[in-house]
Amino acid sequence: MESENIENRIAWWNEISAGVGLILGYIVYGVYWVLTPETHVEIEYTEPEYADVIVGKIPNNFSYKSAPHLPEILSRELEREVTVSAPVFDDKGRPKLIVKKLEASGLGDSRVIATKEEILIPVLSDHSFTYLVVEDRKLIKYYPSVSYKGTGVYYEKKEVIFEDANIADSFAVRTATFFALLSFMLFCLKSRHNVIQWIKSLLRTKFEQQEDYYD
Repeated sequence: MESENIENRIAWWNEISAGVGLILGYIVYGVYWVLTPETHVEIEYTEPEYADVIVGKIPNNFSYKSAPHLPEILSRELEREVTVSAPVFDDKGRPKLIVKKLEASGLGDSRVIATKEEILIPVLSDHSFTYLVVEDRKLIKYYPSVSYKGTGVYYEKKEVIFEDANIADSFAVRTATFFALLSFMLFCLKSRHNVIQWIKSLLRTKFEQQEDYYD
């Protein structure tokens, strides 16, 4: 049928256009990668020094045979220490900052982006619990609830980006898309007559069916 031939042509043109566009995109990316020198950047930045500290205690997990009452669960002794990573402070109460080096490599021009980040300290605000069954054992398990509060002290967080790193990739995608659209448009122009004839045949068939129905 004419409709099947048109569908086969559309599928064939789509496969050809997508394949050629993909190959052309990889060629463009490869040429860009070969011709563009790699840039190496080394910068220094500061960040807070961190160490593990104990921010409080929560009850130990315990097993039970019959479900305990809520007052018993909430009134258990605080025995298990909660340890989290926190910024280190000096004798004057100021956060300690350490200097680090960052090495980065990429294609194209590099740019350093600096953002201000506030130093936060962890605080054990509360704890919660849940009922668990582990290997036929009924447990009450406690979880710490840690929140963070600001210190009013900021440091600069830096990162390196390469603005031209995605140029080849995006150009390859645009090239492949353009090639696919161009191929499809050419196919539509080439097959316009066949499509019109196919639509006319469908309308003619439908009209003949209606005439047979009324006869």
